[in-house]
Amino acid sequence: MNIFKSIFRGTLLSILFCQISFAQSGNDIKKILTINYLGNEKTKDFIIARELTFKAGDFVNENSLDSIIQINEENVFNLGLFLDVKITFDTLAGNLTNCYIKLTERFYTIPGFSMELADRSLNEWWFLHNHQWNRFLFSFTIFQKNCRGRNETFLFSAQTGYSNFIKADYLKPYLFSSKKFGINFQFQFLSNKEIAYQIDPENNLLKYFRSTHAIRQRTKTDITLTFKKDIYQLHQFSFTFSTNKINDTICMLNPKYLYNSLNKLNYFSLIYQYQLNKTNIHFYPTSGFSFYSSIAYSYNPLLNYFNLETNAAFYQKICRKLLYASSVDLLMNITQKESYLLSSSLGYSGIFPRTFELNLIKGDKIFLFKNEIKTILLDKMYKIGFLKWKKFNTIPIRVYPKLFADIAYAADNGQFKNYKLNNIIIGGAGIGIDLVSYYDLVFRIEAGYNSIHQKTLFFHLNKAI
Repeated sequence: MNIFKSIFRGTLLSILFCQISFAQSGNDIKKILTINYLGNEKTKDFIIARELTFKAGDFVNENSLDSIIQINEENVFNLGLFLDVKITFDTLAGNLTNCYIKLTERFYTIPGFSMELADRSLNEWWFLHNHQWNRFLFSFTIFQKNCRGRNETFLFSAQTGYSNFIKADYLKPYLFSSKKFGINFQFQFLSNKEIAYQIDPENNLLKYFRSTHAIRQRTKTDITLTFKKDIYQLHQFSFTFSTNKINDTICMLNPKYLYNSLNKLNYFSLIYQYQLNKTNIHFYPTSGFSFYSSIAYSYNPLLNYFNLETNAAFYQKICRKLLYASSVDLLMNITQKESYLLSSSLGYSGIFPRTFELNLIKGDKIFLFKNEIKTILLDKMYKIGFLKWKKFNTIPIRVYPKLFADIAYAADNGQFKNYKLNNIIIGGAGIGIDLVSYYDLVFRIEAGYNSIHQKTLFFHLNKAI
């Protein structure tokens, strides 16, 4: 009988303890009554709401608010529409809370005139072309971001100088009420009087030919459908028509520039791209990871090409002021037909091992592994008192000294198999410093030494990893 009394007493105590625990935890659970947007003078509320992990009516744990605030501030900032995002919760009586999202909008209309280099980078212009002023592009651009306050983008650009270039682009990220589908239209026209027609096999440097008249013309028309499954994932399906025309001199200098001594090559392309981005700040991440993959099929009655491309990047805070970043790139051309234009490359769009910026390495299969470890030397907001315009009077400055080490391998059994930097492991290491500011500005200086015994010093205007 005493045993049953003990069991009964223990059961009552357990029920009472659970009720007390539930009551305590219930006090920590808050219902979001309203979400209030402050400072978005142009941007529609639903554009911001699309990036939040919560909505009005949801319940949140008060003990988790700090992490909820950080994640959602980063999500909204990564829209690229705001200079600053601050989220706060105001607790009301009972278990209710109001959410306030304070925003500082960017300057969205940017018309203007600019000068740009025609070369792949500042380093190539300075070291290989003796910083010649005739290698500049003079551009008039109309860039309208956040059209109608719906995060739509319109761009028109016309360039002259080293080459003639016209580009028109319109992006509508949300087609339907589900806010998951979007569409992008783009047209490009390019005409050159000088082109890199081949690679020197002795050093993997580009060979150029210049004329007094146009020697290459290219057009490209894209229609891209986008599907944004959630905040972090994006699918893109592109249909592209490209035209390429070169003169007879380029055909003679490199019969494989297009394919099989052709001076004209038109082709359709179907491209699928997948992006997963779970980094904190997209334009210069310090934590999280990202993944990108692309499959492209290009069709011409004489030439079919399959190109695969994958990138995975990882960012980690080792301690409060010490950061590590790494990335892996894999590029593959499945079709064995030889085309200089369509083959995969190390040397464009940031895909190259550091200390090899001046080289171009092409191949059927390419592997690139980048690493860097850095510390936060400076992270401050500077106020410019004489500027009254809030979009420009506060400048964030972050400075990161770093060490880096990269390795790469480009395999090729075709036209590039005997080139100096093909079919061998190459790499470089060194020191550098990154300066990061607002409007997605990244300036970096890197000095290093590579596996072919070269000392290098290079400047860039984008992130390395």
